[in-house]
Amino acid sequence: MKNMDFAKGSSLFQGLIAFMFVSAIIIFPLESYQSALSGLNIFLQSVFPALLPFFITSEIMIGLGVVDFISVLLNPIMEPLFCCPGDSSFIWVMSMTSGYPAGARLTAMFLKHKRITPYEAQRILTFSSTSGPLFMMGAVAIGMMGTKIGGLIILLSHYIAALFLGLCFRFYHSKNYLLNKTRSISNKVTLGKLKQESNQVLLNAILALSKARKEDGRPFGQLIGDAVRNSVNVLWTVGGFIVLFSVLI
Repeated sequence: MKNMDFAKGSSLFQGLIAFMFVSAIIIFPLESYQSALSGLNIFLQSVFPALLPFFITSEIMIGLGVVDFISVLLNPIMEPLFCCPGDSSFIWVMSMTSGYPAGARLTAMFLKHKRITPYEAQRILTFSSTSGPLFMMGAVAIGMMGTKIGGLIILLSHYIAALFLGLCFRFYHSKNYLLNKTRSISNKVTLGKLKQESNQVLLNAILALSKARKEDGRPFGQLIGDAVRNSVNVLWTVGGFIVLFSVLI
């Protein structure tokens, strides 16, 4: 009964907020128009030209298997650094290259398919919820601030903070991992074995790239066309949110 009352109250509150927003637009049409125009200018002059090339190249990299190649190379460092499974390196790479909300979306996908546990998902999100480098350097630094140095400061502080947060949370509900790590340390590892494992990692990365490209199967021309179409569709959605919140603010 309480849940039903809460749902009704929530729906009523949301409807009231929407009504007030529409009423404000009607009462202040000039301010609403100027705000929408300002948001559209920001999108067309800064966000769209800065993000479109990066979105397109990211889609092409995924189709060619480059991201899978990088992910396999990063597998050996995920568990020692973050107490997360090696597959989570794919989430980390995509978050670092694609920006919001790639990290959260992929983490939810991995959790849904039971490739990670809820606690591992929480640890992954601490360092895999980041903005894209081209957005920080292009849209924010060059487009809005007009300085390249400012973009470097933002980019470095952003990624260092995410890395530091991931290291801080590596012990969060990770007792099972630490026990397994203690057992593995007791085993002797020779230099030759380490070299052999390094060569195997590189071979696995190349195999992952080849497998991803084969599974995708699209000709290179079609891959570029799909990348452009998908990127433009995503960016128009981003533009809609920018205009909406410009009017709201």
